[in-house]
Amino acid sequence: MASPMTRTSAVLEEKLGEIFYARGKLADAIDAYGKALKLEMTPLQRVRVMLAQAQLLALYTRRQQALDTYRQFLKEFPDYADLLGIYQKMLPLAQDLNQAAEVEAIQKEIDRLSPQSGK
Repeated sequence: MASPMTRTSAVLEEKLGEIFYARGKLADAIDAYGKALKLEMTPLQRVRVMLAQAQLLALYTRRQQALDTYRQFLKEFPDYADLLGIYQKMLPLAQDLNQAAEVEAIQKEIDRLSPQSGK
């Protein structure tokens, strides 16, 4: 289904992923986002695509891949404005995967970043 144009355009691959997602084709959407991430794109687009892919992986019960995508996101965007939100999405994934050390590390980050922590 992908045309030669989408194979070289991260924007078109991202849009293709959105279309697949809207049609309920999660595996195809994940694949399109994965292809987009291999292409040249702006940092803002990379943020959008990585977060969309991680969310879809979690929905598609590919929890380890979702968690890995969030970890990669944190490495690439350590100054992202909503780090707390990212860690909050990671926590149930690590819990479902029974990764106790990861759960503990994520919880520490959530506590550190939470406004009510008083720090």
